[in-house]
Amino acid sequence: MKPTLPAMTIFCGSFLLFCMQPLVGRTLLPGFGGSAAVWTVCLVTYQLLLLAGYYYAHRLECGRRSGGTGAGRLHLALLVAAVVWVALFGRLRPLLGGWVGRGAYPAWEVLLCALGIAGLPYVLLSANSTLVQAWLSGGPEDGATTGRSKVYGLYAVSNAGSLCGLLSYPLLVEPALSLDQQWYGFAGGLALYAALLFRLMRRFAGAAGARAAEERADAGAGGGISPYWLLLPAVSTFLLNAVTTHLCNEVIPIPLLWAVLLALFLLSYIIGFSAFGQRACVFLALATALVLFGSASAARLGGAAGYLPNLASGLLLLLVGCSFLHSWLYSLRPDPARLTTFYLCLALGGAAGGVLAGVAAPLAFPAVYEYPLGLAVLLGLVVARLGGERPAWLKGPAAVARVVCVVALVVLARGVVIKNSQTLWRARNFYGCLTVRQETSRSRFGDPIPYHTLSHGETLHGLQFQPHYIRNRATTYYGPYGGGFALLNHPAYREGRPLSVGVVGLGVGTLACWGRTNDTFRFFEINPQVVEAASNTNLFSYLSDSDARVTLALGDARKTLASETNTYDVLVIDAYSGDAVPIHLATREAFQLYFSRLNTNGILALHISNWHIDLHPLCKAVGEAHQIPYYGVNSAPAGTWDGASWVFLTHLPLLMRGQEFRETDWAQVRTIRLPEDDKGSLMKLVRYRFKPPSKPIEIDLRRLY
Repeated sequence: MKPTLPAMTIFCGSFLLFCMQPLVGRTLLPGFGGSAAVWTVCLVTYQLLLLAGYYYAHRLECGRRSGGTGAGRLHLALLVAAVVWVALFGRLRPLLGGWVGRGAYPAWEVLLCALGIAGLPYVLLSANSTLVQAWLSGGPEDGATTGRSKVYGLYAVSNAGSLCGLLSYPLLVEPALSLDQQWYGFAGGLALYAALLFRLMRRFAGAAGARAAEERADAGAGGGISPYWLLLPAVSTFLLNAVTTHLCNEVIPIPLLWAVLLALFLLSYIIGFSAFGQRACVFLALATALVLFGSASAARLGGAAGYLPNLASGLLLLLVGCSFLHSWLYSLRPDPARLTTFYLCLALGGAAGGVLAGVAAPLAFPAVYEYPLGLAVLLGLVVARLGGERPAWLKGPAAVARVVCVVALVVLARGVVIKNSQTLWRARNFYGCLTVRQETSRSRFGDPIPYHTLSHGETLHGLQFQPHYIRNRATTYYGPYGGGFALLNHPAYREGRPLSVGVVGLGVGTLACWGRTNDTFRFFEINPQVVEAASNTNLFSYLSDSDARVTLALGDARKTLASETNTYDVLVIDAYSGDAVPIHLATREAFQLYFSRLNTNGILALHISNWHIDLHPLCKAVGEAHQIPYYGVNSAPAGTWDGASWVFLTHLPLLMRGQEFRETDWAQVRTIRLPEDDKGSLMKLVRYRFKPPSKPIEIDLRRLY
């Protein structure tokens, strides 16, 4: 048989498999507050489903080799059921948001939802490549066939299809199609795949019986299971999760990065499962040693200085390091008669690595310690590989590489200790890693000024000075020319009347410092550990020191706002400052809710300070869609302690005066279509630029009085 039909079938199945991954994640994100952890938990779920799919393929193939004839018909029947289920879910999907994301254990909710939604189709698509390769290894061979010795090469075809499916979703599918259209389109693609597989199975029907006895003999002549079949995929999957968490927490939490990292992981399988990868395995080990040294050095850097080194080393680590692991794995592949056992071990190892990094590590570690742990394990494997294969010409380079590995391990361990030297409090949960540090700056008069900061990775969420004489001053983004501007310029505040303020995003509660007696402030926060930090008076005291009546609402802000009837004079949306902007808080329907919760002449204040996503076009689209005047300000120079970008939407006339800020030139802001809950993304707003060097916080005490 010509290899075109098997390759097409494998490519189609893998394409659909990796289109489904981001589709399920996009469907679940709004129900869980837009947390980046949804993707991490989904990755773990996919690894478990992949294991189930490989086991399913293994059992089907064992049945075929035993002379069974009903396995193929069962597989096709299940595919038809999967098509029906996907189309049905596309119809029922709008009901999902009413009951998910309300439990105390969101990670388990995400896992159960992903299993329920994707379980059946994902398992069947996961079995795709293994089944087709197994059938090919037992098929008739001639000069035009894909011979039994070459079937493993189709694993590269499978990963190429996965890579195309993964990249096509954020670039082509999500911007153009609504979620309903995406699910119905996926059902149609699944039906096409079932047709291809049916045609392929008919081709093999005649050969199956003729080859069964020979395959049973081949299978019985196999050897044992190599521990590397489990260890190598476990380490590579652990690295994928660890690098993703490290970069999204410490450096650059852009959702597009998830797809890029997974794409590099798939590319490493394409490289590894090839003749080139097998020949270059030792060279890849040497290159991995160098990349590990760079990764260990970059891990010591924080803030803007660590942005590019960490990003570059993380990308290279997945490409080069995982290519080394997968090429080593490819060199250990067994005879095709044991192909399904080999792939089952790969899936088992991958699932173990995914569970360790995605489930166990967040429970066991208060910070992203799985990243240095993954580097250390990879170091050990590089040393083991170079020690086990040392031709004469490699003795010198191998010795150098082992020395580099040891030095990298020392550098990495020292960096972990240094980064934790000034930490007062640290916590980690489904929503990420939070750290409170004590730092010391100096005023322009030379006085030491201690202050506490709350950060999620490298995103600063609040800062409070510790000296009593400036402890209650507004800092960072919430000064009189930032978030405080909306409060100070509201008529109720200027006229001494009580002011009602709603704030989406607690941070350390800085805005509460503007509260007066009879004012009310209600903060909406989804992360319970943020509430814990802001309420701890040993760390921050904005909430306890405020003269206003302060209340906290724990849970997703959009769901809480929709369930309450409170209205506000000023509604502050401070959920966009991290680069992982929750899409469900930035859609047409979300802004309709915000405006419905404003009193007459209310002000909607949007904090849009962001390194990698330009939200000005979004704000302009909101103002145009709702016919509400919009004002944009950029207060203070970037890099200073009170610099920020804000947009205010209100029918009130706001006077933008002062040397401390400049107005946004809206004529230079492009026009976009406002995203909706079921269609659209923020991909077009991503700007690819590097962070400037970080500046030390400089405090002019004269500005605080």
